[in-house]
Amino acid sequence: MQVVYGKNTLINWELACVYALISLVFSIFGSYAIALRRGAEALDTILHEELEERDTSIQRLTTKLKEAERDPAEEYHYRTAQDILGNFPDTAKAILRYVWTHEKLFAGDPIAQLGKALGIDTNLILSILNDLSAKSLLTKNWDMIGNHSVTWWGITSGYKNALGKILF
Repeated sequence: MQVVYGKNTLINWELACVYALISLVFSIFGSYAIALRRGAEALDTILHEELEERDTSIQRLTTKLKEAERDPAEEYHYRTAQDILGNFPDTAKAILRYVWTHEKLFAGDPIAQLGKALGIDTNLILSILNDLSAKSLLTKNWDMIGNHSVTWWGITSGYKNALGKILF
């Protein structure tokens, strides 16, 4: 059924203009609301990135502060140990972890067992132990048990804390 308004028309132009105006207003407000939401999301993203950067910076500065809390002797041993270990392979660090954990590494069978565990030759372990002793990270000691002399290596007392922080 068609309703005719006025002369030969099928549309009420006033009603059409009102609906168009209402649609335009809803369209503008809808676009505004979407723009506000996306803008807020963008601001949240930027703020989140800034907060992450700030947290990373705080963590880095906290780490530096903790390192700076060492007394001069500890700082010297820490830096020296880092420099020395930078010139050695990872196997040397594994050997030092063993000595640090067990406090002593005896010559003979314990070195052979450590070599099997690490998959390296006993002579290489002895060479690394002697090199680390020459650099003062380890001390090479001899004890008399009965009529036998026993050789063992231990961490030099000043480097105990520094190596603990570096190796673990």
